[in-house]
Amino acid sequence: MLNTPIQKQEKVYYTKTYAALTPSSGYRQLDWQSLKGNRKFIHEIKKVATKLRAKKILDLGCGNGRLAVPLAKSGFDVYGIDFASSAIQRANHLAKKSGTSQNTHFSVGNALSLPYPENFFDLIFDYGCLHHISEKYWQLYLKNVSRVLKRDGYLLLYTHDINSLFYKKYTPRIGQQEFVVENVLTHFFDKADFPKIFQKNFLIISAKLAKHPATSNKRMWTVLLKRK
Repeated sequence: MLNTPIQKQEKVYYTKTYAALTPSSGYRQLDWQSLKGNRKFIHEIKKVATKLRAKKILDLGCGNGRLAVPLAKSGFDVYGIDFASSAIQRANHLAKKSGTSQNTHFSVGNALSLPYPENFFDLIFDYGCLHHISEKYWQLYLKNVSRVLKRDGYLLLYTHDINSLFYKKYTPRIGQQEFVVENVLTHFFDKADFPKIFQKNFLIISAKLAKHPATSNKRMWTVLLKRK
């Protein structure tokens, strides 16, 4: 498992962030944890999963289970992985509270070293994981995702758009499309980036851009890809 300086910083940040969430807040404090935002993404993921007749689903960078648990309540067998142990504690608590412990499977781990068998998942969704991974590790990310995803399986990707106000607010410190803020690396994507990254392993089914439902500062790409 990779444990780069940036990853160590990110792990500390997210571990503290999730540890600070309380039951009284509904385990939601930031815009990417908000119920308003989650409803949109849950609806989209559920729609894709139903259309594809997906059975086993992986939530890559699952956080506190805010997306995985509602999907499990709809009958899907959902796995979630996150490198923040406090996030997984919250996810297991949420699953138990919602009665979905039987069909949710959460574990502490790394997207660059996935602990699952080959050809295991029908659908993998990544809401905000890839855009926090340095570009030099994208091939390792692709290697892991391609290995555990079934042939003709699907990857549903949500990433930041380079033209969002969130990007323009900061000055990139690493490269033209990346910066580090609060010890978290964030990469911002242009539509032309997706073929360059994925064309060897995936077919791009669609790539759509929309404002984040919980904040006007962010625009997100929703990209659906099919493994070759």
